[in-house]
Amino acid sequence: MTKIITCVSFYEYKWVLAIRIVQICILKNVFLSFLDLLREKDISTFEFWEREDEHFKPTRVSEKVERMLKTGNIVIVVGLFETGKSLIIPHIGLKYREDSWLVKQVDTLNEILEIAEEEKFVKEKTLFVLNDPIGQWKIDDASYRYWRLHEETLQRFLQDYNLKLLLSCRTSILEDAKVKKLVHFHNVIHVDEKSNKLPENEKKNRPKHRSAEAKLSR
Repeated sequence: MTKIITCVSFYEYKWVLAIRIVQICILKNVFLSFLDLLREKDISTFEFWEREDEHFKPTRVSEKVERMLKTGNIVIVVGLFETGKSLIIPHIGLKYREDSWLVKQVDTLNEILEIAEEEKFVKEKTLFVLNDPIGQWKIDDASYRYWRLHEETLQRFLQDYNLKLLLSCRTSILEDAKVKKLVHFHNVIHVDEKSNKLPENEKKNRPKHRSAEAKLSR
């Protein structure tokens, strides 16, 4: 009787072990698929940027943003909808990528902090791109509070490792008094300011379609 029980228990153990192995393999495949999706996201982003950049030529504003980014860790490009800020940013991102920088388009500040915690960046060679971090058409209270809570951590991270962050923001968002308190010490360039507005000859450099502005300002 004891032998029969032992035999059954052994076969039960083998089945449990086999099930565990299958579960581990499934989890591993899911994880690898997730990594593939992240890589595909980066590739599709850069492919989209490259298509849009074919229609873009450097302007006084884009060159000004480049100069500001060289000397600072954070640059904010501010403007109304369809004023070109979301065309300038990919153009600069591609230039940094061609210069062997790791360029990461992220959707939230939390993504940047996770990358920092997991050390998935290259010291002195990483550029983060983030559009509308605290709201697109109006301030998102949760995003604003999160940014306010973690802004000092973000600054220390960027400064300690000499990394860069290129942001876009709608004029209506930046005009809010509480938002100005967050960004008053950053490099901010207003695309809508008279001195930065495109002259007629530079307006011809802009693509006639609006797909970049629409997609990058989600």
